[in-house]
Amino acid sequence: MLRFEAASGLLNCDHLNLRDAVIEVAGPGLCVRSTDAPWTAGANGIPRMNAGSLELEVNVSSDAVAIAAKNTSARPVRIDDIRITFPPALVAEQWLEYIHSFNMASRCAVKTVGQPTAWHDPNAAGHVVYVLRRIGADDAVLFGALPPHAGDYVHFRAVHDQPHMEGRFGLEIRSEQRRTLTPGQRAAMSTICAAAGTDPWKLLCDYGDRFGKALNRAPHRAQRQVGWNSWDFYLGAVEEDDVFTHAQAAGELIEAPRIVIDEGWERRWGVWDVNWKFPAGLKGLVDGIRARGGRPGIWTAPLLVNRFTRFFQQNTDWFVRDADGQITEHLFAYGPMSFLDPTIPAVREWIANVFGNLRQAGFDYFKVDFTQEVLRGQRFADDTIGRGEILRLAFATIRDAIGPESYLLACGAPYESVTGIVDAVRTTADIHARYTHVRTNGVDMLYRSWMQPRLWNTDPDFLVIRCHEHCLEGKYTLPHRQVPRTNDDEWLSGRNFTEDETKTYALLILATGGEVMLSDNLCELNDKAKGLLRTVLAGLLDAPAQPVDFMTRHDTLPRLLIGKKGSRRLLIALNLGDTSDTITVSPAQLGLAGDATDFWTGRTLRASDGQLLLQLPRRTAVGLWFERKR
Repeated sequence: MLRFEAASGLLNCDHLNLRDAVIEVAGPGLCVRSTDAPWTAGANGIPRMNAGSLELEVNVSSDAVAIAAKNTSARPVRIDDIRITFPPALVAEQWLEYIHSFNMASRCAVKTVGQPTAWHDPNAAGHVVYVLRRIGADDAVLFGALPPHAGDYVHFRAVHDQPHMEGRFGLEIRSEQRRTLTPGQRAAMSTICAAAGTDPWKLLCDYGDRFGKALNRAPHRAQRQVGWNSWDFYLGAVEEDDVFTHAQAAGELIEAPRIVIDEGWERRWGVWDVNWKFPAGLKGLVDGIRARGGRPGIWTAPLLVNRFTRFFQQNTDWFVRDADGQITEHLFAYGPMSFLDPTIPAVREWIANVFGNLRQAGFDYFKVDFTQEVLRGQRFADDTIGRGEILRLAFATIRDAIGPESYLLACGAPYESVTGIVDAVRTTADIHARYTHVRTNGVDMLYRSWMQPRLWNTDPDFLVIRCHEHCLEGKYTLPHRQVPRTNDDEWLSGRNFTEDETKTYALLILATGGEVMLSDNLCELNDKAKGLLRTVLAGLLDAPAQPVDFMTRHDTLPRLLIGKKGSRRLLIALNLGDTSDTITVSPAQLGLAGDATDFWTGRTLRASDGQLLLQLPRRTAVGLWFERKR
């Protein structure tokens, strides 16, 4: 499928009409192209090219390519990118592209090449992995980065021959380096694999299997976590009694629930000790949770430091700088923050001490948040370290401090930064008890579910179901400024959940096959709500549900998913839109057998002439159990 022609210095992809790709290494005042000089065979038979201060090496097999650049000069050389660029050859309107976003804070998508969506510009970049599918045909191809990662971030973007982007397109694969090579130092693009097939979802799952096998330090196969987290209801207002109360309440729904204390326990960001709301101290928190049958977990944002702390004032040489050499600063809801520089050994020692203390107190679950914010900075103390390696240094330090037996969740970090280190990753932005968040989060949790559990466990944020129909007379949500829903910003817009919308969201969470963390005030939920949670917890799937119609339309989610639990199969039909929908399902054609029973009520639905007619009002989903696979 992939061939490098040393005579021309060009890379070809035989499956598609993607040919004559040029390889480039670029930096300030530097652009070395694979067509600039003749290629020779190195001692190991791998093609090499000497071009001034750099030596390029290209190692190609039929389904993978690895590229490296070595500084052969006597002076430092700054490089920003290593690129592979296939010139335009495919017709844009004939292809859909799967955009996998950089981290949980940005959206995934399936879209027509060159066309925008509500959350993406016409030529949005994909990250880590990229899939093309020919519209109306069984023809798909995947390109993806494999571990062990080379200290880079890999980006994929269509290259168009016309400004309107409705002509022909090719593909740019860009390895973000942003580093200085000292004399003799080598930089590499993470190995890029390529695969072709008829089913794009299977291509993603096969890629996930290959990714998992290639890990240089695979985490232990940790059981997915089920429990309760303090954040979504209490936010930073959580207190010690809230945690203890919910350790008890969660235990009535979940055996040995994971109880996670989220933001609000610390004195300030950067001062990771308990504040006045937690008089029992860290050890007292752990003991109190365990005494009530729970397993303790804790949240941190270890690379962010509030500037109004002595810690910041006394360690100003520990922080990331902007292009002008000033300490990078950003205003969050929790105050003005600056970002610790993980390339500094003293910073890593401090991180190790923070997590060593938390582990010694008895915590064995660690939710690590906001680390991606460090990448706002432009200057790091050690600029020979690749852009994608900076956060890996921090996570590797955390893993060493907490030990291999502890559970580590990366919340927000780019995925290449935590490969082989963490047990779980966040796959969505924050959820809140509004349907607008379900609509946005639903995209990412489904489009990343192929990762579960091949790379790690996936965390789709919290399963929250609080609404008027589910709560007692007390408050069921904290007050927020009410704003209408808009296309460009859906954050905390629109009204609160309805009961049907909470069921839709619960089925989406179930479909991911990943972690299930509750985050309502469980003491305010009525019996109906607790019954709903028990139904979900009893129906946890063995693996993610497989979308039947993945990558079939522009900017639309799959409508049908099939999951399994033991011998049973769960069919989920989705209508996340704002108009009603009718879906006709032929169970036999989907490989399903036996009577269909409703997920929530257990009521039997019988097919008519071998078909089920499913009526889905706006923003709803239907779950149907089938007793066996056909």
